[in-house]
Amino acid sequence: HWRAAIKAMAAGGGSGGMDPLVARIIQAINSGHYDAAQTDLALLGRRGNTITLQSLQGMLERRQGHLAEAERLYRDILHRAPGNADALFNLGGILSEPDREAEAQDIIARLGHVRPDLARHLEVADLSAQSDRIRNNDEKLALLNRAVGIAPDDPWVRLKLAHALDDAGNHAQ
Repeated sequence: HWRAAIKAMAAGGGSGGMDPLVARIIQAINSGHYDAAQTDLALLGRRGNTITLQSLQGMLERRQGHLAEAERLYRDILHRAPGNADALFNLGGILSEPDREAEAQDIIARLGHVRPDLARHLEVADLSAQSDRIRNNDEKLALLNRAVGIAPDDPWVRLKLAHALDDAGNHAQ
């Protein structure tokens, strides 16, 4: 879910490319080399760019399953930079749990003002996650049809809809 946000972060760096240290941290996190990521995060911390540092720390914490700490980091970023698309996107992803859907929808709405493309992606992910928790086929199909309406080219949500249609015995659609 963060790849689009990372691309946005990289595009915002006016120098024409991503900082090599930031790229190395992202690569380490994505490949599961968390100790190397921590070491490089310490180097980045000496530079003083706290929002990028906190964003990457949040990414690491989230990847390691430390959702409360990742949430705290993203909320801290939003306290200082309320329109930070990366923090909004990642916090919205964390909040897509059943008891936090209202707050996730608020984050999606805020993100929509800054990065509508990321907001749509997050909304589709939220609808897909909701459909996983629903046992009623009609409700599941309604959620997945809404998701396909938002992102008609998303192959994963289309596949999930196809499975739900098959499970419901609707082989014609």
